[in-house]
Amino acid sequence: EWWNPAAERLLGIEQNDRGRNILTLLRQPSFVDYYNNIDAAPDGLKMKSSSFDEHYVQVKMTRFGGESRLLVAYDVTRMHNLEQMRKDFVDNISHELRTPLTVLSGYIETFTDQEDLNPRWKRAFDQMQAQAKRMNALVNDLLLLSRLENDKQIAKNQIIDMPSLMNQLYDDAHAYNIDYGHTLNLDIDSHCDLIGSDMELASAFSNLITNAIKYTPKGGTVTMGWHDNGEQAYFTVEDTGIGIDPKHLPRLTERFYRVDSARSRQTGGTGLGLAIVKHVLMQHQAHLEIESKENQGSIFKVIFPKERTYNPE
Repeated sequence: EWWNPAAERLLGIEQNDRGRNILTLLRQPSFVDYYNNIDAAPDGLKMKSSSFDEHYVQVKMTRFGGESRLLVAYDVTRMHNLEQMRKDFVDNISHELRTPLTVLSGYIETFTDQEDLNPRWKRAFDQMQAQAKRMNALVNDLLLLSRLENDKQIAKNQIIDMPSLMNQLYDDAHAYNIDYGHTLNLDIDSHCDLIGSDMELASAFSNLITNAIKYTPKGGTVTMGWHDNGEQAYFTVEDTGIGIDPKHLPRLTERFYRVDSARSRQTGGTGLGLAIVKHVLMQHQAHLEIESKENQGSIFKVIFPKERTYNPE
């Protein structure tokens, strides 16, 4: 109904477009999907400008006055280009590191397997092997994150048997939990399935579960859940762990962001797990909500829109 000159310039809207449906003017599939599922993307959408080649705009939509919507758009081309340079640099470095790390790991393993190895040397090689494995994990996570960031396609439409996946995650968690001694609970009160990539979602869910196990003092409780309320479905992980100061919550899904660097080094994480989870969820129009209190535990909730669910009944 109304727009200012900046919106006209950034979105390619003309005065004679007044009264037309915005989906006939901005036809990018990503925008159409965002328009139909704005609650699944609280940060809005970045997309190419309709007016300028190689320009990018960030759009965010808010409902008001019943059926009306307010759309705000701003030019993020410079930030996009800087971010792309960073991604390309990290991607290239990760690929370059992979080959020498493989060679080093092979030689370290060969030396470690020698039966007559001096105990002092064995300790040194064991430490080298542990650090090489950590570096390999970091490189693999960087490459995976780079792929997810550059892959703007919506996740494939594969029906995922969620009760079955939940039971598999529960069994895997028991194997990981051996050294921690937690009580593990499984709470399934929904029979609906998901539509998406089973491998990517299983990896994201597993990441949240292993984090809960790692950051809960021994003898705690970790509960995995699958629920729906008719409009949304949600996967939850609740723990009685150390909790997180609320000031850290907005940044938890950033690359390499650590609440406690010393503790993170002890647990052996790469600092990329939640960033990977975030991008997997974005491809499924899902988002992550976190509730936490220090020394009381945390609840990680992954919320899926109704369009991503399938009821076999």
